Amino acid sequence: MADLWFTFGYKQGTFTYPNGDVYVGEQQNGTRHGQGKIRYVGGHSYEGKWDNDLKSGQGRYTWPSGSVYEGNWQKGKQDGLGRYTWSDGKVHVGGYHNGVIQGHGRMALPDGSVYEGNWQNDKQDGQGRYTWPDGSVYEGNWQNDKPDGQGRITWPNGAVYEGNWQHGLRHGQGKHVECDGTVYSGLWANDRHA
Repeated sequence: MADLWFTFGYKQGTFTYPNGDVYVGEQQNGTRHGQGKIRYVGGHSYEGKWDNDLKSGQGRYTWPSGSVYEGNWQKGKQDGLGRYTWSDGKVHVGGYHNGVIQGHGRMALPDGSVYEGNWQNDKQDGQGRYTWPDGSVYEGNWQNDKPDGQGRITWPNGAVYEGNWQHGLRHGQGKHVECDGTVYSGLWANDRHA
């Protein structure tokens, strides 16, 4: 069932698909094209720009869980700058490419933790800074969501470790200075002095 009207080369109206999805907006040559909103049967919805039946340009997608992505789309996927708010309170603001977090971004977690830095394929990867709720701060290289390579962590009591990391553990050459001034400089293996 469709209720259509014609404006500037676009058909506008309400389109109900056989599966029950409902689209309200502009259409051109039988495809969603221009500004429009779709409500999917499963409770998802999208409102924004369309290009030849694909989400393209600025838009807002809402999941039944309450999670929301607002930002740029290209060829039906999140691409460019955007803000994703999960239903649990986690928020990412930054770059997306081909539907995944990519490039520079900031992720804030419900417990107060914050990561700001580079992302690759939805994972913390490259240079970044992570701050925990207790005030501990790690700055350095990340790989696959874990500190890996050169980095520095400072704890709230003033203790500092600077050196090599592997898979989230102090591993390789590094220097640890305790809050009382005690220093250990040398090799580390699996988060322990070697």
